[in-house]
Amino acid sequence: MIRRVTRRYVNGFLQAVVEADCVEPVERFLKDFDRTFRKNGEISEVIYHPTVPRASKKKVLRQIIGTEAPELLQHFFDFVIDKKRERVFTFLYEEYKAAADRLKGIVGAKVRSAVDLTKEQVEAISGLLEQKLNTKVDLACEKDQKLIGGLQVFLGSYIIDCSAKGRLDKLYKKLLESAG
Repeated sequence: MIRRVTRRYVNGFLQAVVEADCVEPVERFLKDFDRTFRKNGEISEVIYHPTVPRASKKKVLRQIIGTEAPELLQHFFDFVIDKKRERVFTFLYEEYKAAADRLKGIVGAKVRSAVDLTKEQVEAISGLLEQKLNTKVDLACEKDQKLIGGLQVFLGSYIIDCSAKGRLDKLYKKLLESAG
């Protein structure tokens, strides 16, 4: 549910950011904020704690994002605190990045492979996806040795599973169905 709420807040915020023509600077500050917020558990404890006064939470957030942050971002953070929606900060950067990328016509995708992919392989996969989707693709890669071999591509709610583990799982299910 918090993701849905975050998405609604981000969509409204992004409209104001586009009008102010500061999509990129806000994204940079949100990325830095997200990194700090996730690394330091004490910050999230203060922000999420229901008895900490809102003024103190706002002060902590302003210290994190600094004085160089766009004023619109500072006001947005204040708005989130005033509405008692602090949990929005959990997925704020992730949802903002996805919405901003959609606005720019960029699709996010993730490739999970059994081994580290070379730069050439990543470029080939990215190029193939861009060709098939007819749009720019922002590709993130991660290694998962449990796949045994091959790879999985995650594109929105779609999964393309070309892994050895995926094929073995399908074979196992077919064997169970035929036996029972």
